[in-house]
Amino acid sequence: MFNVKPSNFNHIVYFGEVGSQMGEDGIERDTFIPKFSAKFSPKSRSMTQQYSIFGTELQDTILIVIRHNKSVKRGLVVKMPNGRAYDIADISSDEQNIYITYDIITLKLNDKIEIGD
Repeated sequence: MFNVKPSNFNHIVYFGEVGSQMGEDGIERDTFIPKFSAKFSPKSRSMTQQYSIFGTELQDTILIVIRHNKSVKRGLVVKMPNGRAYDIADISSDEQNIYITYDIITLKLNDKIEIGD
């Protein structure tokens, strides 16, 4: 697929689900419930790729790369190190029959989910 240096995987991302939780004010809110974590490397797009997705639903998305993980599926929510929640918009899995494979995950910001400390 492509070459990624192991030293680039220096951030941790949390994958989980959304669950309702009662706040201190008595109002139920959608809250992030972590299930598992993975180390990731941010991936940037080329200018050609940026122009090709301009005006589409993928325009305001970011990319991360993780080691291939079968547990990562659409519908999971991702907590990034910046403390914000993202939905998985797309997963490009590397299903080659080699030892080290990667997944490129496209993430879209979700402001409706509260992230606890």
